[in-house]
Amino acid sequence: EQVNADGPDILDSRSHLYPDSLRTMGYDVGSAGFELVLSKDIAAVVEQYVAEDVTTFLAAHGLNVSDVGAWVTHPGGPKIINAITASLNLPPEALELTWRSLGEIGNLSSASVLHVL
Repeated sequence: EQVNADGPDILDSRSHLYPDSLRTMGYDVGSAGFELVLSKDIAAVVEQYVAEDVTTFLAAHGLNVSDVGAWVTHPGGPKIINAITASLNLPPEALELTWRSLGEIGNLSSASVLHVL
């Protein structure tokens, strides 16, 4: 089933580095290629920082969480999706597209967001 919606409006973008998070998520590059670095603490980092980051980002554009009609998030796994939902106090169906993408193809790393779209 496809969801029909207007395309996204990209207003801005930001990135943040969090204290003591160097080995939380990323890649080590060596002679054998890329090796995934993935800490079990990722969901806790999301819960700690995402709400403030998102609300600050939206406020800079005169928006708040309730103004967002559709959420596109990285489907990094159930713990990550649940952490985003909880930290932003979203209804369970708000991340339906993210859950669907996770169920259909799993985690595609950064390309996952494009699949959710």
